[in-house]
Amino acid sequence: RADYLKRCLQSIIRQLSSISYSVELMLHDNASTDHTYEVVQEFVSAGHDIRYFKNEENKGIDFNILQCYKYAMGDYVVAFGDDDILYDGVLKELSNFLSGDYGIIYMQNKSG
Repeated sequence: RADYLKRCLQSIIRQLSSISYSVELMLHDNASTDHTYEVVQEFVSAGHDIRYFKNEENKGIDFNILQCYKYAMGDYVVAFGDDDILYDGVLKELSNFLSGDYGIIYMQNKSG
């Protein structure tokens, strides 16, 4: 699903310049057998800081997402699947919520 991942990363990265806080991009590869690593390296070579982890075997989605929370160094974590695409402006809108006192924020796609 590396091609989905590429679109996901593009949708996030193109929004980074519109926000005032730093974002840690962390990718937990759940033992993919396609060209996921090469896609990540393409973004790293373009100057994007991405922390990449790869499971030796598929541990399941719950375990993989838990790793994101375990290894994140920031105050907030947003977990995306490789097929998630951020609409333009979502990171900026999300930053408005960060000033509030929330334990969890759930966002739902309103287009479908």
